[in-house]
Amino acid sequence: MAKKPENMSVEELEAELQALDVQKQDIRAKQLELHKLLDLKIMDAEAERLIAGMDESERAALNRTLAVQGIDSAEKVGQIGNS
Repeated sequence: MAKKPENMSVEELEAELQALDVQKQDIRAKQLELHKLLDLKIMDAEAERLIAGMDESERAALNRTLAVQGIDSAEKVGQIGNS
């Protein structure tokens, strides 16, 4: 069982604060990673919704545009988790 803060020495309190700072930084990094993933999933869902609402001629036009212009590769635009 951990010591109560009021029973800790200055050094123990400083060490505890340092450990909490490290945990906070780890949590923040994980939050940022999850927010990026969430944003990508939301964009994917919106794109799927828009495409589903297109008629056949609109989808064909989109396909032609993508075939001509292409889509940037993951190496060029980055991958999830590589920020």
